[in-house]
Amino acid sequence: MTLTDRVMKLGKWLGLQTVSEYLAVASALLFMLVLLTGIILRVLFGTNVALVWFGLVFGLCYFQVQKHGHRAFGYGPVPSNLKTEIKITNQNLDKIRIVCISDTHNEHGGLEVPDGDILIHAGDFTKNGTLEEVVKFNTWLGKLPHQHKIIIAGNHDLVMDQDFYKKSWRKWHKKEGKQELGDKDPRSLLTDCIYLENEAVDVEGLKFYGSPCSPHIPNYKEMAFNVRASAKDRFETPTATEVWDQIPENTDILVTHTPPLGILDRLLLGKRVGCKSLRQRIDQIKPRLHVFGHIHEDYGIHQDKETSTIFANASMVTMLYTSKHKCLVIDLPRK
Repeated sequence: MTLTDRVMKLGKWLGLQTVSEYLAVASALLFMLVLLTGIILRVLFGTNVALVWFGLVFGLCYFQVQKHGHRAFGYGPVPSNLKTEIKITNQNLDKIRIVCISDTHNEHGGLEVPDGDILIHAGDFTKNGTLEEVVKFNTWLGKLPHQHKIIIAGNHDLVMDQDFYKKSWRKWHKKEGKQELGDKDPRSLLTDCIYLENEAVDVEGLKFYGSPCSPHIPNYKEMAFNVRASAKDRFETPTATEVWDQIPENTDILVTHTPPLGILDRLLLGKRVGCKSLRQRIDQIKPRLHVFGHIHEDYGIHQDKETSTIFANASMVTMLYTSKHKCLVIDLPRK
């Protein structure tokens, strides 16, 4: 069991649900540990040794903020390797501009969304997965000028996954109460976009495929659109491989909530948590663009040198669930 798995298991035992809660508890415990160690060092070796200890801790924290602060928390310098746009400057080349966002978690109102031909949102447009949040998001979408808006859901958009929600709503909405629309499907609330749920659509001559699915996180509660990472998992859902095998071979632009393994999927502590079977499928079909989110702290654009596939982790909020990241802008030559 890895360190991350142990932390998740402890968090589950403590009743922690969100990343913010994990960070708050971890920060408090770390602060207490640093302070207690400093006190012990002062008692045993004197004030100077304790000051050296606090200096080392401060230096380490400063280094981490400099290296990871911008992506993870929205603070610190912008990394030199962070790419947020790929633009075609040749005016004679016919291009299509795609604006990518994801993981807005109700913070969409604070975004400065640039104009473009197509807007893509790769899921987690809500934070608590309620109907009210879906309605507010749809209202905001309707005010944006983009001709086409392609949306998928994410694991936080609980009410959008009706099969999951009907059996698990008490685990998440005990306070808010069961979210119901009578006989209507919550997807009907998204009137100002093209909503994809393991579906394909042709837009502007490009073939899109969108999937809200993401592998279940070990030692964590089941969330919307979770699939089994392998056949050994206990949930009665399809495996990730079964889901990704549905992606058509001729897909130009793939939109998923989860990242592929090894690409913009690194947690703050360094562990890569992308989906292995999704990566294998992408290696087979080689889409022109893959847009995703889910991992807030590895935001940005990466282009594969061999296949030229552009990967975009468009998470807008940080690990603190504050909107600090810029919308990603990608120009593609028209077919």
